[in-house]
Amino acid sequence: MSVAGAITIGSTLLDIGTSLFGSHKANQKQKEANKKMRQSFNNRISDLDSWYNKEYHQDYLNSKRGKHLANRYREKMNEMLDKNEQNAVESGATAEAEVAAKGEAQEKYSGFLSNISSQAEKRKRNVRRRYEQQKNNLLNQKANFNYKLGSQKAQNYQKMAGNVSNALSGVTKTAAEGGFDDWFNGNDN
Repeated sequence: MSVAGAITIGSTLLDIGTSLFGSHKANQKQKEANKKMRQSFNNRISDLDSWYNKEYHQDYLNSKRGKHLANRYREKMNEMLDKNEQNAVESGATAEAEVAAKGEAQEKYSGFLSNISSQAEKRKRNVRRRYEQQKNNLLNQKANFNYKLGSQKAQNYQKMAGNVSNALSGVTKTAAEGGFDDWFNGNDN
């Protein structure tokens, strides 16, 4: 084999080895980064699911808004009952008038319960809508990430194949120029 042929083969093998080693190292680093990114998506989705389950199934009267409405209603009812009692004492109201006043309070209480029920349903709809929007957004981001990953892998393999092809073209060129003639003809000088 001629010196040029040996140098070409050595250089080609070195180029192929360097390309493969570099691709392997880059792939390892990328795999670790991708694993972290996937875990991040999974954690965010899990956190969102937990938030949804907690918020959606929370008793409305235990929510900030529900507590505020209940306290406000209690204050108004106490004011109304105190006022009715005071008026009854001052005017010497009959038992029928007191019953009527309590009936009015009962109607207001029914209205309050109806309002609480509609507020609770409205809150659940809002929680569900926010959850679905955020989950869809996260799933779209995850799908885009996976799509980009697939594209990146394909590009990496194309690049590696191109590097190997370029290295082998040097061997082909040397062979075409007769650089391996001595080697193939049994002349190992």
